Amino acid sequence: MGVKTKLQMRTDLATDLKITIDTELSAAELNRSIDRAYSDLSRMLPNEKIYEDSLQFAVADESLTFPKDTSLDAIVADEALTTSTDGDKATIDGQPDVPRPLTITLTDGDNSITGFTTIVNGIDKDDQALQEIFHFTLGDSKTIIGLKYFKAVFSVEFDQTDGNGAGDVFDLGYGAYTDVWVSLANSPLKWQSDTGVGDDDVAIVKNTDYYIDYANGRVKAISGGLIAAEEVCEFTYKKSQIGIDISGLADLIRVQRVEYPVGDVPQNFVQQDTFGKYVVITGGGEAEEQQYLAEDQQYRIYYDARHSPPGEYSPSTAPGFLEDTVLLAAGGFALLILALKQEHQVATDAASSRSSLTSATSEQSTLATALTNLKKYLDNNSEADAAGILKDITDDVTKLRTAIDTALNAANTFLDEVDTTDLQGAEGVWADYTGGSLYLTNASEPSVLAYLTSGDALLNTVAVGGEGQESARAYAEFARATRDALISVFELRRADWIRQANARINAGMGFVQEAAQRLANLRTYIEQAQGYVSIASTFAREAEDRIQRIGAYLQTAAGYTTTAAVELSLADRFREEAVERRNEAWSIWRDRKQYIGDFTASSVRQYP
Repeated sequence: MGVKTKLQMRTDLATDLKITIDTELSAAELNRSIDRAYSDLSRMLPNEKIYEDSLQFAVADESLTFPKDTSLDAIVADEALTTSTDGDKATIDGQPDVPRPLTITLTDGDNSITGFTTIVNGIDKDDQALQEIFHFTLGDSKTIIGLKYFKAVFSVEFDQTDGNGAGDVFDLGYGAYTDVWVSLANSPLKWQSDTGVGDDDVAIVKNTDYYIDYANGRVKAISGGLIAAEEVCEFTYKKSQIGIDISGLADLIRVQRVEYPVGDVPQNFVQQDTFGKYVVITGGGEAEEQQYLAEDQQYRIYYDARHSPPGEYSPSTAPGFLEDTVLLAAGGFALLILALKQEHQVATDAASSRSSLTSATSEQSTLATALTNLKKYLDNNSEADAAGILKDITDDVTKLRTAIDTALNAANTFLDEVDTTDLQGAEGVWADYTGGSLYLTNASEPSVLAYLTSGDALLNTVAVGGEGQESARAYAEFARATRDALISVFELRRADWIRQANARINAGMGFVQEAAQRLANLRTYIEQAQGYVSIASTFAREAEDRIQRIGAYLQTAAGYTTTAAVELSLADRFREEAVERRNEAWSIWRDRKQYIGDFTASSVRQYP
């Protein structure tokens, strides 16, 4: 028996591996490593056990209930297949009354179902997992009888369904009770040692009322015989006297020897063969022929069993001196777990690297779009780009310069005419009526000055003819008449010259405004070009950002790749160390001299 508990072994294992429990490896992972090590130990140095019992062969009046009769929907009843899809599961409505074969029934009036596969999962009479697959193809019988004996059904899955439609129904049940083998409590049975009676104490006869399977300890009712469905019968029989049932041996690996009968000295070890859970005694000793085992005799079975790993607070069944070798193997299995963890992390990092590369590829596509847009607004968008607008400026600059020069020249011409013609004409008119020979200041009449001078001379003077003051007033009227009649004509002409000058000035200003407008138009071209350049600059900045992102993604991917390479190297190192530890433990367990010493069976005093 061992010494260390699982708690102690886990602590020792953490010390050996230089790890912290629940950091590099969890307690559950260390426990699993310890259990695997004991499993390996059991294969090489199993737990050696002895089982002894008395041989009792006679069984009297064993009660046996025969199964129910046909019920084709006892387990799954009327499951509609109208909208069933692959992977759907039926509703379990019941269970078999005894371990028995199952029967599937398909209702498909229009023969629409072309293929159908059902998987039934459950347990057998020994509570072992059991699965049976039923197949149907168009043209097969729609009633399918299984072969395996189900004690209980846990799931019914419609694995494949083709052609199902309205009105299609699935049922799962069982057939006639006379098709079911019912197990007795023991197996195998002695040949022709059986008798039976029905529930009315009337004898039932082998091969007339029932069949019997001596090897497996089973009986089956015969149709038309005395045994009815669900009838309780009693059987008397003997167990086989040439073998021993070993189904009750816990953790059995293999039978080493059988001692029979117990008590003989020297011990008698019989010849035997093991088949499944049954040991057949093939001979009485090394040279004796096979014979029946005797009632009430004792037998011993020497067998190898699996070691029980330690509990949290209890030791294992393995010898204490082997516990360090178990820890050696457990360390190997723990390192294999670490190696696998590293490999899983490699897969995770590789996926992250691929994700980063995918992001870089996506950014590259967006970068290409940004560069396309950049070029588009610089020189690849017909006339709607900076190059097109600048070309328009280049194409139009000569025309614009000529038009501006023409407008400015025209303005200059008009303004020159104002100076040399209109203003001089106006000044000439002024000179015409203000000069000495004209009508404003001329000393001789008719002249405003002459009339006013003559009138002034007559003021306060008695005039000839007696006009008096009227004569002076008459001269004043003459002066006004001269001004209005003669000078106004000159003023009108002078005003005409001034109007003509204003017209020329306005025309010149119009040409100046035309030149300014053309310059403003030229500026709009430049501003539009600058706008396209600004748009292109935005895409250029986006392209720069995308390039930086691509670089970051590539750097991240490279980091993941480098990390994955390191982790893969660590996984290889962990695995190498794991295999080395496990193989060392195996070599110790295979070499018995490692733990029993190198002794000789001969006397130490024996001479050669």
